[in-house]
Amino acid sequence: MQKKTVGLLLASAGPFLWGSSGTVAQHLFDTTTISPLWLVAVRMLVSGGLLILYGFSRRLPVIAVFHDWRATVRLIVFSLFGMAGVQLTYFMAISTGNAAMAA
Repeated sequence: MQKKTVGLLLASAGPFLWGSSGTVAQHLFDTTTISPLWLVAVRMLVSGGLLILYGFSRRLPVIAVFHDWRATVRLIVFSLFGMAGVQLTYFMAISTGNAAMAA
């Protein structure tokens, strides 16, 4: 498959998956007792694990970031305040309102 076609498919899949994740989260919050904090923790752990497995399968230097303590600190700060912070506020907005208003 050509790179242009792959890029188009991935660029189309991104918004679809992002939008459907909000709708699925709203359904989970409405029908179960799952909290936004739990959902964010599971999402971050599963996605991080999948990325690490992908890196190891492609023989990429996955643990190279841990050789420099400054890079490690930056990664931890970004993970907590960047990724988890954005995810948590998004899913908390969904749990109190709905997916359309949170988006």
